[in-house]
Amino acid sequence: MFLLVVDDLVALKNLSTALGSMLGKLEVKIKVTEKALGGKLQRLDLDGDGIVNREELKAAILDVMDIYLNEMKSSPGNSLTMFDSIRL
Repeated sequence: MFLLVVDDLVALKNLSTALGSMLGKLEVKIKVTEKALGGKLQRLDLDGDGIVNREELKAAILDVMDIYLNEMKSSPGNSLTMFDSIRL
């Protein structure tokens, strides 16, 4: 019975260590992603409140559509897709 308790404690410690390691790696990935996306998301957040609301998203989509339509009008033989013309 005592061995089972010790084995359980060792297993719990190993599990805790593994989870801690996984969380540490996730935190690093989150920070890298936030750094990569931060500036791009700030472009969408027009009022600077830290939240991209429906109107700000709508404005961004309309801007992208405008860029796409203007490119297609200026280059009728252009085979670019809509997303090829987006420059963030």
